[in-house]
Amino acid sequence: MARPVDELRAVLAADEPDYAAIVQTLDASDADGLREVAQGEDTSLAVKAVYLASLLPQDAGADIVANAAGHGRSLLRVTAATAVRNLSAESSAPVLAGLLADGDAGVRKTALASVPSADHPTVRASLQHMADNDDVQSLADRARELTGGSA
Repeated sequence: MARPVDELRAVLAADEPDYAAIVQTLDASDADGLREVAQGEDTSLAVKAVYLASLLPQDAGADIVANAAGHGRSLLRVTAATAVRNLSAESSAPVLAGLLADGDAGVRKTALASVPSADHPTVRASLQHMADNDDVQSLADRARELTGGSA
């Protein structure tokens, strides 16, 4: 049974929530409540809700991470770039593709750190584009390394 949104806000209000412990008390039905918190005005709670959503079973929070990846607030996009590593390859690939093309170098750097491998065609294509076109040389070099090229 889904936890009330106020209860989710309360557990996420801690400075450093114990995500592993919290997720043990949640299930896929909690995605709606986390979505509400993630879409709220409180950025601190929103980023925590996005990360916690990425830990839900069966990628139940994948759409929450995807929405954060396209958000106007860069902090939410950086959080999505970190959280995406908790999703399955199929759920994470389209989100990673967008994050690797983000206009903010910090988001792209964080997304690069979340790439598990260049095996997925969508991720590989995004990495190749980044390797060829990123205006931050260190990011282009890292993308090239992940695709098996030399920096």
